[in-house]
Amino acid sequence: MSALALLLASGMASAGVIDTVSPANRRPVDRIDATEPEVHVEPMAGSAWPAVTVSQIVNTTPEAAMAIFTDYDEQASYLGDCCGVLQSRVIDAAVGGNPRVQRVLYELEVPIVANERYELREEISKGASGSYRVVWGKVSSGGHSDAIFGRATFEPRDGKTLFTYYNYTKINTFGAGAFADASVARARATVSAMARHMEQESAGGGGRFQADLARLRAALGG
Repeated sequence: MSALALLLASGMASAGVIDTVSPANRRPVDRIDATEPEVHVEPMAGSAWPAVTVSQIVNTTPEAAMAIFTDYDEQASYLGDCCGVLQSRVIDAAVGGNPRVQRVLYELEVPIVANERYELREEISKGASGSYRVVWGKVSSGGHSDAIFGRATFEPRDGKTLFTYYNYTKINTFGAGAFADASVARARATVSAMARHMEQESAGGGGRFQADLARLRAALGG
């Protein structure tokens, strides 16, 4: 998920959009700075807002970063002040009995107009060489956005994690174009806040972090 974010109406439909949009012009990942987010913006036909990709190195393992990222109930606590996330709550922890797929309710603060409320379908997976991935898409009707598609990947990088966050919010509400730049800034702020939270939580090694790891491992089958 994220502050703007989030996911797919059907796994196949969203995967098609996500996997074909924007990588061509992206900066090579080996040149991403360790401390500052790398932002790539791509205008999208049929939407007032662009697709946004943000990458950043995080000083923790991919497994730890993924476990903390997918603690959706916790997101509003650290994405509220910076990114306008008022509510984040898991409403189905195992969609169709599958613990890798969750349904999450979000409420975001939106300037001028009413707050945005939507539900996302979030699906996790583990890849080769210790990488992790979550994809998301909007599954509820209503709200300001027509559709939301996104993904986050966590890849090993020199003992740390390359965290790459992609989100495309299709929106054509009257006046939405005036907030296109703000949507990009919010995506950048979201990734920065998430990276800080991942590092703090994993370094602290507290009970919630241990529970996040256990949940992730159980969902992925060990």
